[in-house]
Amino acid sequence: MGSPQDRRPRVLIAGGGIAGVEALLALRVVAGPGPSIELFSTGPDLAYRPLRVTEPFGLGEMERFPLADIAADQHAAFRLDALTSVDGPARRVRLRGGEWLSYDALVMATGATAHNAVPGATLFHGRGGTNDLAAALDSARQGRIGRLAFAVPAGVSWPLPLYELALLSAWRLAEDGVSGVAISFVTPEREPLELFGAEAGRAVRALFAEREVELLVGTVPAQAGGGRLELAEGGHVPADATFTVPRLEGRRTIGLPAGPDGFIPVDAHGRVSGLEDVYVVGDGADYPVKQGGLATQQADAAAEAIAARLGLHDEPQPFRPVLRATLLTGSAPLYLSASLCDDETPPEVAERPSWPEPGKVAGRHLGPYLAELERWTG
Repeated sequence: MGSPQDRRPRVLIAGGGIAGVEALLALRVVAGPGPSIELFSTGPDLAYRPLRVTEPFGLGEMERFPLADIAADQHAAFRLDALTSVDGPARRVRLRGGEWLSYDALVMATGATAHNAVPGATLFHGRGGTNDLAAALDSARQGRIGRLAFAVPAGVSWPLPLYELALLSAWRLAEDGVSGVAISFVTPEREPLELFGAEAGRAVRALFAEREVELLVGTVPAQAGGGRLELAEGGHVPADATFTVPRLEGRRTIGLPAGPDGFIPVDAHGRVSGLEDVYVVGDGADYPVKQGGLATQQADAAAEAIAARLGLHDEPQPFRPVLRATLLTGSAPLYLSASLCDDETPPEVAERPSWPEPGKVAGRHLGPYLAELERWTG
């Protein structure tokens, strides 16, 4: 509970990424000024990573937004710190420096850890991989290398950024008048971007054919090196440089349950199994698809559930995942959507977005908020 001087309900949000900021914004919308909110992060900025795929091609760069400013704008407190353990029965958390804080509701949005599941390949994640891919493209322009591979590891549920890197690489080299560079794309999926259905698969196949990118589906990459990408099924793909995306593992926190892979089991409102008033949203939750837009939907569901528990909101809606994505191609982007619920809504591939939120991540509150920030600061 709050201090004697502040009897407002206290909500703690651990994590300053997309899911954590969406939870903050959603709470202020559905709960109003009622709760006292404190946001924790190990870094000072919200790093808007979806646009990082454009950096090696000179088309843009990852954007950063100061979390202290966002928190102040939402009448919330902010501190640079990490949460190390949760005492659920006592409703309190311990911070890295040893301080204990009480809460009425806790939102964990601390994400997951990334692992390279293709030994020898360059991992494109966080700040890593950007300069390596730019260097590989320069080497291809100068004729020093002639074979690039992009490898989706087994167990990765969100490979779309790697599709963008392959398409943008082929586009950039063609724009620069470079020919004769072989580009291969290897994925365990049965069809390209299979989460989005058959139409998306056909669209991606057509783009790959147009850009002369070799596509190998139903194929698991094993390791890279020595001028080749070895395949788990046997055989190899010639590759002077191979790029991959990470396989994720949950970040374990003392006091919270976790499955074998570290992800935390939650219900349809993000509430942690066996604990009251503790919610996990984003990559740390045990929902199998890890994607920024879905993380914002999880945060919205948790915010409504928290507001309802505090008596500030009626009828919280559960997480009903709808996957939305913008596929950057170098030419016109494609807008993809697919319901991951058990309903009859068909997937969609379009040249214009069917959702109202601007931005690469389709967050109900985050997209419009960041767009407004850019207008003010731009």
